[in-house]
Amino acid sequence: MDRARRAGFSGNVLGELVSETYESEVQTIATWMGNSAQRALLLDPEAQRIGIGVFQEPGNRLWWTMTIAD
Repeated sequence: MDRARRAGFSGNVLGELVSETYESEVQTIATWMGNSAQRALLLDPEAQRIGIGVFQEPGNRLWWTMTIAD
């Protein structure tokens, strides 16, 4: 939530999902959907906005993040 605010987001952040090592966004979302708490956040009926980011380390490890807000 602090990162979203530092980036200038003024809405209500519902939560953030973070994952690493998955090669694609499809694998990442499938993994999040397989966890009940993460799935609940993804399917939250209050959620209206998302922010998605990916970062690749020099060793090719990928980090995925999704911030969900109302």
